[in-house]
Amino acid sequence: MFTGIVEYKTNLNIKGEELNVENKFDDVKVGDSIAINGICLTMKKMEGNKMFFDAGYKTINNTNLKSSRIVNIERAMRLSDRIGGHIVTGHVDGTIRYLGYTRDKNSYKLSFQMPNTDIPTIKNGSITLNGISLTIAEVSLDSFSIQIIDHTWKNTNLSDIKNGDLVNYEVDMFLRYMGGVANVFRNKRGF
Repeated sequence: MFTGIVEYKTNLNIKGEELNVENKFDDVKVGDSIAINGICLTMKKMEGNKMFFDAGYKTINNTNLKSSRIVNIERAMRLSDRIGGHIVTGHVDGTIRYLGYTRDKNSYKLSFQMPNTDIPTIKNGSITLNGISLTIAEVSLDSFSIQIIDHTWKNTNLSDIKNGDLVNYEVDMFLRYMGGVANVFRNKRGF
């Protein structure tokens, strides 16, 4: 489990189904879960200042690992930590397209394609994009937007993506399970 509070961004190196990133942590070990662009991966080895991971073909084909140059990194949360973002599983639901941004004084408004999911994307709801815990600012039929502060712009890879780039998304866990319970109820009641 993660919080969606990115600890640093770094270059991604990928060869086949193995990838590596720079390690800026002094307390990680082989077997630890690390979120790379929101994807929960298990570290298989460390060499020098690099962490190495294997990713299955499904993970590579259903996320933006193949197309990302710069990725966001986060260690798994400890139960004793504050949860600064929201609860994130690291099980990416898919990818959506980045549609661009506008600058507004001390913040940025970024727009994205609406996810293709039965789980609602709602105003003021949570969503994880490239592993970043975010609040949805606006929703339309085919897109939604988020608003971020300068700190988030500078310290995550949102400032590095281009119009049309794929972004990993994970829907809000509470909405996922609330929707699942509602569907079970509907199916049992014949709705």
